[in-house]
Amino acid sequence: MKLLKLTPADTCSVVEIEEFDIDRQLDQMYRCIDCDTIDIVRIPYTNRCLIVDDNGLLRGFALNLAASLMAGRPIVGTVLLGCIRHTDEGDMITSYQGEIEPDH
Repeated sequence: MKLLKLTPADTCSVVEIEEFDIDRQLDQMYRCIDCDTIDIVRIPYTNRCLIVDDNGLLRGFALNLAASLMAGRPIVGTVLLGCIRHTDEGDMITSYQGEIEPDH
């Protein structure tokens, strides 16, 4: 899956996360944003989400203005932008290239 990597310095790049098992996906996400735990922040009124460092504030990371504007609240550090797809088994993170859909 392809996710957008957004930094506090306003740089943006595409990262490829291999779609094997969830543990390997999480490990790749941890490495991409240099963290040990993540949190999923839903972007209001869309199917988009931000994958953020759960301890970013404690670690003193800089404000990520682009991510904060999307989330409608302060977000710090480097983040990954993806989509959420609703399935029978639960919500899944998917590539950012999907269509923007209203959140139901």
